[in-house]
Amino acid sequence: MDMQTTTPRDGTIPSTTESGGATRKRLAPRVRPRPNGRALVGALLVTLAAVGAFIVAGADSEPPTQPVLVARRSLSPGELLTTSDLEIRRVTLPDGFDTRTYSDPAQVVGGAMLAPLGQGELLQRSAVLTDTSGQTGTLEFSFPIDRDRAMNGELRPGETIDLLATYGTGIDAVTSVLARNAIVLQVDDESDGTMGATGRVVLTIGLASADELIDAVHAAQVAGLTAVRSTRAGSSTIGRTSTSSPLSADRAMTDLLGVQR
Repeated sequence: MDMQTTTPRDGTIPSTTESGGATRKRLAPRVRPRPNGRALVGALLVTLAAVGAFIVAGADSEPPTQPVLVARRSLSPGELLTTSDLEIRRVTLPDGFDTRTYSDPAQVVGGAMLAPLGQGELLQRSAVLTDTSGQTGTLEFSFPIDRDRAMNGELRPGETIDLLATYGTGIDAVTSVLARNAIVLQVDDESDGTMGATGRVVLTIGLASADELIDAVHAAQVAGLTAVRSTRAGSSTIGRTSTSSPLSADRAMTDLLGVQR
């Protein structure tokens, strides 16, 4: 008869004495070793060292910042910039973007805005015309002009133009310069609903003197006007102030000779 031995649930195992009697022997529970204080301190130091190394690495990996100009208030096209319009902030810029911004107010003060700029927005070089010293007039004048005689209507506020007027027609026509480097303050075209679909635009410009103003007002009534972009021309537009047809001069000479005969 086979004998089966089982271990009781109370943690004891049966055993047999020399006399054949049965006894029970209790098993000692397994005790897991506990870390001592020195091991705990060592683990804590290792953890602190790892955290410190992470913080230092994070600080070293932060991208550098640089000063840029931002608008303190909303700016409109044609406005001339002052120191109070701008403030300096330090920001992180994408690679190569630093060439599109300004870092010193002295670089742009006196310049004219070419595009609207909201408060807190970054001032980019494409949004401001900086070379306006001595070119901004104090007298404002608006007039309609054919689109094809105003750079196809693509002039922007802040640019400068030479304003020319052509009097008469044919060989008797005479063209005169009314103003040099007049600053464009506003451009209204048919997309704004100002002139309908007439193919004309309305320019508002600044003129430097009362003489320029009266000449421009008169020409707007009796002559054909032409706006020539001079934004990047500098002083190259200095030259003759009027011209007429060579045929007109020849006819005048012929008439003079005929009288003398």
